[in-house]
Amino acid sequence: MNGKWLMLLPLVTCITAARVGDSGKCDVVPFKGENFVNFAHVHTGFESNIARISGYATKCGVKVLVTSSFRKYGKPISGPTVVPPAIDSNHLVGHAIDMNLYEGGVLCNSKCLVHPPAQLKGVRCFISSIQRDSTLRWGGDFHTKDPVHIDDGLNVHNRSLYNIIFISLQKNCK
Repeated sequence: MNGKWLMLLPLVTCITAARVGDSGKCDVVPFKGENFVNFAHVHTGFESNIARISGYATKCGVKVLVTSSFRKYGKPISGPTVVPPAIDSNHLVGHAIDMNLYEGGVLCNSKCLVHPPAQLKGVRCFISSIQRDSTLRWGGDFHTKDPVHIDDGLNVHNRSLYNIIFISLQKNCK
């Protein structure tokens, strides 16, 4: 890459920031699919992903119990956590959920999600659907396993956009 393009990189980032930027409003929306037990609060840029997650749950015959979605930086997390929260968590930009699953009235929590019993075919179907998705990541595949977690890897794949959304949501959302 020649030096002229390197000098333009901050300008491109600035233009992107202006386009995505700080609208002055909270761009987190509630989502509740027909197979969600409760709401997930996600960034508008994650809506298509959460809709696909909902579709996988419907296809696999499971219900999604969202235990965490968008959260404010520095706010204590209520209840026990499977792993300590990451400093640059996708929850902080509304691009992640933590969840448990119900299948036929059976709750599948973090321990169950790591090794779903054979009789919970819907849970296995759901996890494999997430794993096969080209955008989504399942926390059970992470080096430090977090089987209740699903995200789109924004903090890894597009750090500039992550930073822009982080600043906007942390400023504008309560």
